[in-house]
Amino acid sequence: TSEEILKLAQETRTDVFLMGILFIIIVYHISLFVIRQKDITPFLFALFCLNIFMRTASTGEKLITAIIPGIPYQIYAAIEYITYFLSAPLGLHFMHKIFPKEFPFRLVQFYYLLSFGFCIFPLTTPISIYSHTANIYLPFFVLAILLGFVFIFFAIVRNRDYSLILFFGLLSVIISSINDILNTTEVIYTGYIAHYGLVVMIFSQSLVLSMKFSRAFFEIQILSEELHKSK
Repeated sequence: TSEEILKLAQETRTDVFLMGILFIIIVYHISLFVIRQKDITPFLFALFCLNIFMRTASTGEKLITAIIPGIPYQIYAAIEYITYFLSAPLGLHFMHKIFPKEFPFRLVQFYYLLSFGFCIFPLTTPISIYSHTANIYLPFFVLAILLGFVFIFFAIVRNRDYSLILFFGLLSVIISSINDILNTTEVIYTGYIAHYGLVVMIFSQSLVLSMKFSRAFFEIQILSEELHKSK
């Protein structure tokens, strides 16, 4: 029907819009990492955004089939699950780099091991088997979001730099995801907005990295000026 075609076109535009933003942010933060390779935080964030980019491309309207014509279904189906499993450890690792005292690295290591273990299934088993792993992983995924929320709250209480910005970014994802779940279960009829929450979160994290980079550059400039004056 015309309504279904219109909905399909709208969903495609949304995916293209989100992927365009992600591509720009990926290139930008890789450039930051190349400029200042001692800090791997921009690279981690670029990997996180690349993970979301690949998941967006392999789900929904399957835009990956337009990016890579002829790609087998088995490959982009596996990408859909692998990116789902990797999103939690990459996000937690990034948060650890921003707030190392609030986000314990052991938690990051645990999620990497857990996620790599789950990634084995899409790489070695048929979809009829690994399709069941998504529901098994879901409690761990939800726990990662809740822990992230709690640890950022601790960072706010301890007055850490950038904590409020990241708090509202994560809060936007949680609220928009709850809205989408309630929409799916037909409890409310407000429309799907999780992609907007994701954009807010990405921009908040990108803003934090830009502020960190600017502060580091400013501190180096001051030290250079003081060194020049002392000569």
